[in-house]
Amino acid sequence: MISLQDVQAAQSRIAPYITRTPLLRVPALDEALGCEVYLKFEGFQVMGAFKLRGAMNKALSLTQEELDRGIVCASSGNHAQGVACAAHRLGARAVIVMPTNANPVKLAGVKRWGGQVELVGTLSSQREERAAQLVRERGMVEIHPYADPLVAAGQGTLALEVLEDLPDASLIAAPIGGGGLISGIATAVKGAAPQVRTVGVEPAGAPRYTRSRAEGRPVQLESVQTIADGTRTDHANPDNFAVIQARVDELYT
Repeated sequence: MISLQDVQAAQSRIAPYITRTPLLRVPALDEALGCEVYLKFEGFQVMGAFKLRGAMNKALSLTQEELDRGIVCASSGNHAQGVACAAHRLGARAVIVMPTNANPVKLAGVKRWGGQVELVGTLSSQREERAAQLVRERGMVEIHPYADPLVAAGQGTLALEVLEDLPDASLIAAPIGGGGLISGIATAVKGAAPQVRTVGVEPAGAPRYTRSRAEGRPVQLESVQTIADGTRTDHANPDNFAVIQARVDELYT
């Protein structure tokens, strides 16, 4: 499993390439939640989401020879934009495999950063197979959206910023899709401030880690139902499940 040191190393590595986003006080939510509420606004990242952190950390770990071979990812949305942005900043070619029904805003975002888009099917398995083919046939390097320790460590850097800005925080909650974000956050929090509770939140229609925790093993869902396209992953990643089991205090749907 990744360590606090991995997240701290990622923070130093990506600092010149990302925005240190603000922690915004939101008193309008206090009464509903019974506490002082803050939001970590990752919408201020240059491509609009936290995904740049993990993509940048992975890309910066590559050798020049690997960058010259090009970067590939299979993603329907924000990770796609993050990888395209990271490749652009490092002068590398990026092929982004997206579904034929991709969100037009996210598709435009990928193209804005110079990503070469391939539209392949509507199933994640179809996109993943095309990405794997590009790795095999062209020697490209894949940056997976959540099944990569360097990506998870990069995402966890936002938790270090939260703890720096709000040292008396009592709980940090994060959404869960594939599990890379919550793995990075929980690792950072349990390493730097173990008294802070870490909570993961899933859609009720895509509870892969809630089900996995109940069954004591990573599970595959038969179907997913949610409008939150960034959280539609239908299975629990074994490595992220191990981190969630060890470091996430509670899961909610």
